[in-house]
Amino acid sequence: MLWVISALVDGIDEPVSRRLANLPYVLWMITFGISFLVACLMLELCMAVITFKLNPILTSGELRPNQSNSSSGFKQKGLQPADTTEADKYPNVSLPRSLIMDAVAKNQLFFFLLANLLTGTVNLSMDTISAPPFVSLVTVVVYMFVLCSAAVVLYVYNVSTKIW
Repeated sequence: MLWVISALVDGIDEPVSRRLANLPYVLWMITFGISFLVACLMLELCMAVITFKLNPILTSGELRPNQSNSSSGFKQKGLQPADTTEADKYPNVSLPRSLIMDAVAKNQLFFFLLANLLTGTVNLSMDTISAPPFVSLVTVVVYMFVLCSAAVVLYVYNVSTKIW
């Protein structure tokens, strides 16, 4: 929907201009940002489904609230004390975590160095300034896939590249 609005505004008003920060540019940036976030969310959901299928231990908990609070006044009203966290409410359930975030956190230096090497490889192998939009988008998606896949593979095999 936002892509259609961006295309309509681009045709009515002047062309997209980063220097002027006009309406087509602002709409294009918002549209691209939201689209990129949705793509990242979809990738994260796919990774969660894969992790869920590969590790059935995550599903062994029961989804019942914890009834063993120390404050009897809260128990009678069905409320939780203010210092109760979500993990306290459901003690048998492990909350989902981001596989990619955990993988990058374990090998941050490797991730940073590989990103720099891949950036240099992309910049030396193609003329990024004159690349058409589709080629640019495919390049960024492949770049992020290779980078995240390398980090996840190291994480799955419990390889740590720390040098200290």
